[in-house]
Amino acid sequence: MIKRLCLYGMVLAFTCVVNAKTSFRTERLTTIAGMVKLHLPVSLEKNSTIDSLGSYRNKPIRVKTNELGDISHIGYRLFTASKDGTDDPMTPFWDFIERYFLELDLEIDGRKPAERLLLDKVQCTRGNIDMRHKVNELTDVRVNHIGRRAYTIQWFLGKDTLDLFVPADGQLILGADAVELETIFERDLKRVEPSNGKCDWTEEQVSISEKGFSVANPGIYLIDEIRSDLYLQKQGDKWTLIADTEHPVESIKNILLTGCFTREIPMALTIDCYGYRKVKVSITLQQFVEYCRMEGCNLYVGIKKYAEDNVAATVFALNNELGYNHVLAVDFPTGILSGRQQSITGTAYVYIPLQNVTEDFFMQKTKEK
Repeated sequence: MIKRLCLYGMVLAFTCVVNAKTSFRTERLTTIAGMVKLHLPVSLEKNSTIDSLGSYRNKPIRVKTNELGDISHIGYRLFTASKDGTDDPMTPFWDFIERYFLELDLEIDGRKPAERLLLDKVQCTRGNIDMRHKVNELTDVRVNHIGRRAYTIQWFLGKDTLDLFVPADGQLILGADAVELETIFERDLKRVEPSNGKCDWTEEQVSISEKGFSVANPGIYLIDEIRSDLYLQKQGDKWTLIADTEHPVESIKNILLTGCFTREIPMALTIDCYGYRKVKVSITLQQFVEYCRMEGCNLYVGIKKYAEDNVAATVFALNNELGYNHVLAVDFPTGILSGRQQSITGTAYVYIPLQNVTEDFFMQKTKEK
């Protein structure tokens, strides 16, 4: 193993032209860049897709950067632009297939393709994995997302068909294990610049809740107490979020779900990590909300306890496509609503796989603390 790691290090040192400003989202992408001898430019734009930086086995390589400017994808060019748009919730899966086929050719971890599929629990249900070499961006393809569980993808290769079953496993699809994902969360959360989120709605988007509130974005996650509902009030010809001392619970739900407020709210965050590690970072609530938005998560809030001076709540950031959840337990001083310069305290549990998470788990998280 040590010899293999040394070899990978030598490959990186001598074959990858990387500018000092170039950064990669994961360690695996750093390794891939070296092994395929990518010729990276001096700088790369954020949110860009580049198909002209190199090839491997005569197949063009696709490179993408994310909103932070990091290289977030390297793989074969296997899908057309209509299938890899940045706003498409399926984009992480398309990227995974492109990267995974390249990884199989590179034998990046020293395993043959059949061994790698077995380890990753990726099943070839029709055809054989060697047929992947016939796939390109013009190949007719069908994909089905079995919510929170798996994907099936099918290519039509003349008279033959290649079918794969892929678990909806965030670690597999993102190309990083749990420990590295925690490191990425800590690193990137501090780099996020909050955007101007959606803070007002049109008449057509508003409905009346059972309790008589005007709401938008209604939704329930697993149990009725965990919801995505936003509470609104009419101001002129617009519907805006309630954020006042008269409706503390509804106001705090709105702020936790959207980040919309008159100022950025400091948050002393503890990240609960594997190995009983606890990492403390100082960020803003808006940075957490923006990070979740960048990852394509849908936010839900459950209220655990309400007191006159504090609301204890849990935010659930669900990524349905990648099968994981971020859970943020927070204490939110109600004085913030009246203009006091107070801070939120929170504990985050990140990239929790959904496969084995039951409703009881979430009910317990909601009621405890």
